[in-house]
Amino acid sequence: MLEYLFLGGVLMIPLLILSVLMIGVFIDRFICYNQTKNQLKRFLSHYNELIEVDNKSAALKFAATWKSPLSGLFKDIVIHSNMSKDVIQSMLQQKQNSYFSFLNKRTGLLNIITYVSPLIGLLGTIQGMIVCFRNLESSHAIGTERITTLSGGIWQALITTAAGLIISIISFFLSNYILYLINNIIQQTESAGIQTINKIKRNSKVKVQNAV
Repeated sequence: MLEYLFLGGVLMIPLLILSVLMIGVFIDRFICYNQTKNQLKRFLSHYNELIEVDNKSAALKFAATWKSPLSGLFKDIVIHSNMSKDVIQSMLQQKQNSYFSFLNKRTGLLNIITYVSPLIGLLGTIQGMIVCFRNLESSHAIGTERITTLSGGIWQALITTAAGLIISIISFFLSNYILYLINNIIQQTESAGIQTINKIKRNSKVKVQNAV
């Protein structure tokens, strides 16, 4: 494997850097996803208990203790609980980016790697072909020897294209997998938010009925 790395030429270095960066971003986002998922599960366990007994002030204080942008969604639900359900949902939709933007942090790098790595690979191949034909011209080889020299140089030049495509394909799948995980968290959070709104409205309705 290392032999191919050296045969690919100098442009294999940026491809190697991109591959390391790709793995780093994926690991970082995967860890972020798992941490957020586990924190959300623990948070909702107690938060829902407080909402269930209509203790909105305690729920608001508890949401403030969770150091995550997602806590803003659950705080806003309590703060604006006197508004209609449609108004609350519309407000949460407008503020969606502020809640979930941290999940997309650095994911754009995977898209850049997906598009850039094949271009670097192609550039490496073109550079290798130039060197190949220049060496062929200077070697004064003839016949079979000329064909052998040419074919040897071509396959070496194609290494960067192959490496660039491999990195691009892997980056494409990793990027889409991370987006799938992010959407999963967003759907879970939004679903929990809607359930919270429904519980608050149900509690308010029960209060009104009891008052009557």
